[in-house]
Amino acid sequence: MLHNKQFIYLLIGQTTANLGDVFYTIAIISIIYSSTGSAFYASFVTFTMTISIFISSILTPMILDKFHLNQFLTSTQFLKTILLLLVWLYLISFSTIDYWMIFLFFICISFLDGFANPIKQSLIPHYVPSEELMKANSLSESINEVMQVGNWLIGGSMLLWFSSADVILFSLGLYVMATLSFSRLKKVDLPEKKESNSKIAQATEGFSLFAKKTDLRTYLIIDSLESIAAPVWNSSILLVYVTESIQEESNWWGWINAAFFVGMILSSLIMYRLTDSVQKNINKIIILGVMITSLATFLFGYTTISSLALVSSLFVGVGTQLKGIPLQTMFQQTAPKEKLAVLYAAEGSFLTPLLGLTSLLVGFLADRVSISFVYYLSALILLIGSIPYFYLLNQYQQQPIANNK
Repeated sequence: MLHNKQFIYLLIGQTTANLGDVFYTIAIISIIYSSTGSAFYASFVTFTMTISIFISSILTPMILDKFHLNQFLTSTQFLKTILLLLVWLYLISFSTIDYWMIFLFFICISFLDGFANPIKQSLIPHYVPSEELMKANSLSESINEVMQVGNWLIGGSMLLWFSSADVILFSLGLYVMATLSFSRLKKVDLPEKKESNSKIAQATEGFSLFAKKTDLRTYLIIDSLESIAAPVWNSSILLVYVTESIQEESNWWGWINAAFFVGMILSSLIMYRLTDSVQKNINKIIILGVMITSLATFLFGYTTISSLALVSSLFVGVGTQLKGIPLQTMFQQTAPKEKLAVLYAAEGSFLTPLLGLTSLLVGFLADRVSISFVYYLSALILLIGSIPYFYLLNQYQQQPIANNK
């Protein structure tokens, strides 16, 4: 796996791009808050990022047929680098900062992310043989989760010693590295699309594929249920949980988050080392992951003991990866490779608003019922989610990787 240069270039590009995203976002939030003194405007950064990514995800299928995937990814990363360079030049050139100008740059960069994200997800099967996809996904997830543990802590600490402009300059260097890595990727040839007069047909191609193919539709149902269950791990809900359920100081939010990511990292590394065993026992591994996640989520909501909450969070992370990595691999092996980017874009444009709406519902239920109730409900939804898993695993075992050769 580590001798596969194309995969390594992709991995380096993804890692440096993600690092740059986190650091510059922290810097932007700091700039907005310093300029306005408003927590609302600072939190609005995340909202605008979500909306921008949602819009570009919808537009992605209409543009993909005009570029090779690797060229499109390189181009979007290059444009992000140029925009971030302009942000840095703006910050060092003017003593008075117009935060609306910063917002405009941020929206443009987030808009480009919406194009790049589904392409990043879809490229691994183009550079990695089908039999090595599980190992590739495990390694990619391991590195990504390690970054998640340290990114925000490091980024926040950097602002103690450096200015926001300095942090953005550092992000700019990471963006340059990502652009160079993506530029080394070999061309990915996709079949030419038939001419279509309907832009709507192009924009909804991914949804049409999900609707027509039962197995692909099952993946979307599973991911939808996961998205409905996920908002209980939002920072706002966790902070209420820490205060009301385990009655600890707010710093326990950080410990619980860290335990979750440590669980994901451990699970990813184990799956990387034992890829062959995981592939042979994929049914048992996925169902085990579903059961662990559901039971650990229920225990997390039930307990009032801090240490038990920490252990529960760790096992939620373990279970999440035990089912998540094989599911991603199965999807990549089942779906046609040339349609993966379109499918990921459609999935993202559907799940983003779903996640937003369920986040509002979870907040409402936590206020009106109890904080424990939302975790019980999440555990139940995850358990119900095991039903489509059984159907999917049965289909996968009957026709493994048939559509992806």
